[in-house]
Amino acid sequence: MNDETFLNEPVEVITIFTHGHHPCRPLKFRRASGREIDVTDGGTDYRLEFDSERLTWHLTMEADHYE
Repeated sequence: MNDETFLNEPVEVITIFTHGHHPCRPLKFRRASGREIDVTDGGTDYRLEFDSERLTWHLTMEADHYE
């Protein structure tokens, strides 16, 4: 069962920029509460979206997975 929450929360993101097929890879982000989250924490999926006009990141979806 998936428990999905749709959001539009501005976040601060630490990102690695490289070349190749995935030139921008987020590593971790900080929510407004101050909580820092690794992008691949193993228990929850996150969807981050980058606005290239405003140069801002938003957390748009969070999903916990239960077996």
